[in-house]
Amino acid sequence: MGRSRNLRAKLYKESYEFIRQQRIQCLIQGAWFVNGIPLAPSPGLVQKRQSRPWRYMRLDRNLKYIHYCDSAVKFPVRSGLEDLSDKIDVSQIGEIAMNTCALPPNINVAAGPAQTVSDLPTVSLSASPLSFSLLSVRGGESLGDHVATDPSRWADWTDGLNMLRRDGGHVATPETAGFVNSLTEIGLKIKLLDLSGEKVDIPSSLGPGPPPADTNFFFSDL
Repeated sequence: MGRSRNLRAKLYKESYEFIRQQRIQCLIQGAWFVNGIPLAPSPGLVQKRQSRPWRYMRLDRNLKYIHYCDSAVKFPVRSGLEDLSDKIDVSQIGEIAMNTCALPPNINVAAGPAQTVSDLPTVSLSASPLSFSLLSVRGGESLGDHVATDPSRWADWTDGLNMLRRDGGHVATPETAGFVNSLTEIGLKIKLLDLSGEKVDIPSSLGPGPPPADTNFFFSDL
């Protein structure tokens, strides 16, 4: 049992690191989010978020800054950082808080890239289950409030940002935890199959079989 537990722990670490790298690649690839509104916002903040409700974010390849831009509409963002004029220092992110903000009035995450705020239906101001905020290490003020466009993107980014932290981070979403556990179990089964076959005598070469008893054989028509 001890050997199995040690093997499971080793495979869990390998699976975690594999998923960690995959999540970080999602951050480097970049994605669109909605600029969320805190549940107790100032009127000026609501107006600002309504005027530029969309935010594109991308992590640089040095894993030091999240570069972003805010926009009234979604647009094709070029590779690189030319279109992303603002940035957040990753070292200043102390916590990834979830379920923290709401969609701005008149915004719809399913809107196409040409939609503007005035084109979209009104929604109530309530906490979105796909929302998250980047809280500063200094005082816990928000460095950014975001609403993901779908659950997969929310899981990719919340866990990716957590895993990016210097302390190694942690898995917060059931989706990512399920991926890590599934990879661990698959790896464990493969390793145990290998171990169970260690004492099987596998010949290094095969000799020819005995000759046929007679030559009365034929090839069937296919």
